[in-house]
Amino acid sequence: MLRPEISIMDLTLPSSSLILSLYYSAYNYISINSLLYLLLLIIGSFFAITSSYIFNDCIDIDVDTINLPERPLPSGLITKIEALFYGLILISISFIIAFYFSIQTFIILLISFLIIIYYSYYVKRINPFSFLLVGISYGFVPIGIWTSINPLNIYLLRSNIDIFFIPIPCIIFFLMVCITDFSFSLSGVCRDIIGDKNRKIQTFPVVYNILITSKIILLFWIIGFILLTLLYFYSKLDIIYLIIIILSNIWLFIKCLHFIKKATPLNGKKLFLNGSLYRSIIFISMIINILLKMLLFNI
Repeated sequence: MLRPEISIMDLTLPSSSLILSLYYSAYNYISINSLLYLLLLIIGSFFAITSSYIFNDCIDIDVDTINLPERPLPSGLITKIEALFYGLILISISFIIAFYFSIQTFIILLISFLIIIYYSYYVKRINPFSFLLVGISYGFVPIGIWTSINPLNIYLLRSNIDIFFIPIPCIIFFLMVCITDFSFSLSGVCRDIIGDKNRKIQTFPVVYNILITSKIILLFWIIGFILLTLLYFYSKLDIIYLIIIILSNIWLFIKCLHFIKKATPLNGKKLFLNGSLYRSIIFISMIINILLKMLLFNI
């Protein structure tokens, strides 16, 4: 239920957000004690992200019976009550961790949680633009991480320009995560179009067809690449990071063009998994790049 096929992405997103926040905060080194706190923060973020999958599955049992019958709920492996209890445990742990770090982080997590619940229980089935809510909720991860690391918002050592006391790179990262998640979510929705049509759920590909959706997906990935390039300049990352994002985007754009050429639910599923791999590569490259700067060069 925690989506093991995309779990690397869900772990590396909070990790890369954390590393970026450390780089722009008062932390110039990482001790053993701080590693334990950082690990706790990553676990809390991962539980928050994956708990949303569980709540979404509890709502979509009827659709998943058609699209994804092998999942635990439609296959009868577990009951809905058991799944809800599991999800509540995960999100409760996340709330406790968030409150432990700062009240701002707790509020951001609460807002993100309410958005995803509103999406799953209501908007998803009636509004073709409901994927925007998923992206916004997912994009709150970098902002929540920043407020966890820097709850008083006073240690801005790396940036001369900030928005609401949040460094420009963190804002760019927030936007990049939101917009690329639009593409990622739409690919998954294209995969599920058969069940959505059967249940008369008004998702974007159901209303506007898969071909139009495939082109919108490519557009959002292109915007994401532009934001990643801006992040390179604003964060003063190394040229290796730039080469990685260029090569990985070329690979992803080829996959998107193939999907446009053959816009089918199966290819939507493939692009969904490729999008997860792509984002994982981007997040990992950022982690390695900034860690080298922080640990080897004490920047």
